[in-house]
Amino acid sequence: MHLTLVGIYKDMNKLDFRQLPVLNNKRPWLCQLGDKRTNSLKTFGHVFERANCVLHFTAKFHSENNEIIKKGLLRAAVSEFGSIEEVIKIDSDINNISLPPLLIIKTENPLLHIVKQLRNYNIHLGSSVIDYTEETIRTFGTLDNINNGTGYEYEDNEAIIKNLDIIEFNKLKDAKHYTNQDKLDIIDWFNKNQIKWGVDHLIYLATLDYCDRIITYYSLTLVSD
Repeated sequence: MHLTLVGIYKDMNKLDFRQLPVLNNKRPWLCQLGDKRTNSLKTFGHVFERANCVLHFTAKFHSENNEIIKKGLLRAAVSEFGSIEEVIKIDSDINNISLPPLLIIKTENPLLHIVKQLRNYNIHLGSSVIDYTEETIRTFGTLDNINNGTGYEYEDNEAIIKNLDIIEFNKLKDAKHYTNQDKLDIIDWFNKNQIKWGVDHLIYLATLDYCDRIITYYSLTLVSD
């Protein structure tokens, strides 16, 4: 029994809920990597391309009114997010870096894990059911506006995934690699925050975080224009 439990524990993905982003009432109106990330990722061209596609699709998703296209944009965004880890080795080989790929399962931010699982859910199990929140007042602006505490207020309703729950999550093949409590906690966090911010913004934040981890892990230095 002891050996069995040890084996199960080794197969579990480690999550650190302290790494989840702290969200206030502000969001950028342009989904962009920012100049520092852009310059740092220039040597990792495949990662850079995938990350920008995620941001493009999330920006389109937020403004799209056609439900069929909106679902397609969501699938595209999470698919491109998941593909980032699949091209890391290509970029590290091009740059003669011998470090193993920084896969999402090697990170501990629960947000990265659940966004990856959104990809698996939308591709293998079916489609997400999209719903909308009531209008909420937010501060809107560029990344500089947000960092400087400036911007303007606006009202908007956020798009959310309505059918994300433990029953659906447990249908995924990777569900066995998470403790039941971790699954409950990250689904609860995600659902509460997508109601406040929209699923597109959480995917955006996951992309920025993953890029930052890649830059740090591979010691990618800033490249001047």
